[in-house]
Amino acid sequence: MGSSVAEVLRGRWWEDQAMFGYKRERAHVPLHSHASVDDALRFWYQRDRAATFEAADAATWAPGAGADVQLGSWRFRLFPRPEEVPEGFFSPGFNDSEWSTHSVPSHWQLQLQQQKQHKQQQHQAAETKAGAAAAGASEEEEVEDPPIYTNIQYPFPIQPPFVPTDNPTACYRRRFSLPASWSGQHITLCFEGVDSAIHVWLNGNYVGYSQDSRLPAEFNVTPFCVTRGKEREEKNRVTGEEPGDGRGLRGKGGGEGENVLAVMIVRWSDGSYLEDQDHWWLSGMHRDVTLLCRPQVHIADLEVKTDVADDMQSAIVKLEVLLEGWPRCDIQSLLDSCHVEAYLFDAWRSPPPPPQHPPSPSSSSSSVPMSPTSRSPKDPERDDLEALKIPAVAAFQPGGEGSGGREDDKVVVIGNTMRVRMEAKVDKDKLLLWSPDQPHLYTLVVSLSDASGKPQQVEAGRVGVRRVEVRGRELLVNGRAVEVKGVNRHEHHPQTGKVNIEECMVKDVVEMKRHNVNAVRCSHYPNHPRWYELTDLFGLLVIDEANIETHGFDPDNHLNRKGRQPAEDPEWAAAMGARVIRMCE
Repeated sequence: MGSSVAEVLRGRWWEDQAMFGYKRERAHVPLHSHASVDDALRFWYQRDRAATFEAADAATWAPGAGADVQLGSWRFRLFPRPEEVPEGFFSPGFNDSEWSTHSVPSHWQLQLQQQKQHKQQQHQAAETKAGAAAAGASEEEEVEDPPIYTNIQYPFPIQPPFVPTDNPTACYRRRFSLPASWSGQHITLCFEGVDSAIHVWLNGNYVGYSQDSRLPAEFNVTPFCVTRGKEREEKNRVTGEEPGDGRGLRGKGGGEGENVLAVMIVRWSDGSYLEDQDHWWLSGMHRDVTLLCRPQVHIADLEVKTDVADDMQSAIVKLEVLLEGWPRCDIQSLLDSCHVEAYLFDAWRSPPPPPQHPPSPSSSSSSVPMSPTSRSPKDPERDDLEALKIPAVAAFQPGGEGSGGREDDKVVVIGNTMRVRMEAKVDKDKLLLWSPDQPHLYTLVVSLSDASGKPQQVEAGRVGVRRVEVRGRELLVNGRAVEVKGVNRHEHHPQTGKVNIEECMVKDVVEMKRHNVNAVRCSHYPNHPRWYELTDLFGLLVIDEANIETHGFDPDNHLNRKGRQPAEDPEWAAAMGARVIRMCE
């Protein structure tokens, strides 16, 4: 795929069910790249504090980790069809001064409505002051693209994989600067939710393509990013000058250390045939857009499984850490100098300590000097953060014993990736099981360190230890039968559409618990990542669903050109399968 709009139009990937992602990174758990174990604990403590029964009416997002950047305000222009997108709109030097400004996350249909209402109010005010002459002022013609609600039927003719020629197409542009400390690091760009199909450019370079409006699309943008020089960064700090002012061009960005991100989003794509979920059809970047910085060799994914003993008196927590090296680096030599350690922390009953980097861990996981339970005169309640150590069952030594790829090995190296398997036993005196009635959570912290023991990346997440099984005709949680009292939930807000507001998510889950609901069905697509954190925290069983529904093909006379529904057509199998796999991963 080339970088020009003309090549994008020739490819028309939004009408090709076999092309649903290009240069997209593999799916993984949410990552934050904390600087230390203390930072990771503080991050999760703050997120939990923002979501309580008492704070349901005033919950706010907890501060993010220091290694990511959120991209919120964009230049915006809507075109009636892809063919009218100007060539070179993604170039750093393109003049977007006449474009409007849109916030992200949002839906362009709702923002355009708000802007139209604001213009009408201004127009009425002008008429009142200046008379009828003001009413004759000419305005640029706007593209009409209203919100659409359907239950079963599609809002366009059924001719899969083709969509209407009049296909509203939005172009967004965003300038941002990156600190000098990001130079030489692995940088990924993540769109957490885009409806319906998106092409991405950075600094004039084509980055990739993605469909599936309810799962993240992440791209490796390391080769295309420009960072600020250290000298310039210090000058900005001293003088108070804003970075990226357009002077002193460097690289292919807009200014010194300035990057220009551009995206093109079409409202309808072949993916729309898989997203007929009886709701409002709304378009745009409706979840956050973030940049994440990690070291060249970094934690790429985590998988946690819990194995509770039959007598419910102990459990084994199994952890698999996927390490990945940026392909351009010498992966083998870098992996040789790194090692992984993990900790399982108990629930906190008081705030974690103030920012403080722990002593550097030794190369042996069995003698780590970090002591989260140690007492400090300035922090007398620190021992409330009781830690359970997860020992590494294999040294971090790629190329040695265990690199042959056998299933029973604890370290497996394949290409530029390594899987490290670890586990810990939680005994009776420290075991608290998760259930809807008593949703106890531990905090798992995984640290990747260099040869000197200095942490390079720390990831963390909340983990519930539980055993779920079906025995006979009963659903058992930790050996006890559970009567499911569940509800369906759409992601929708009367003012923001599919844009999630934390206060509303907290209110939803609090009202469910107050009404004795113990299960929720994510109908009919993967929800915002924060929703799953809240269901874990408050105690709700979750029935998740892949972003697939072709309701509009019923009854049977609504078939595709081969006389089959997509669910019965092998040509759609890869697109559907990818949605299921990425949801689980």
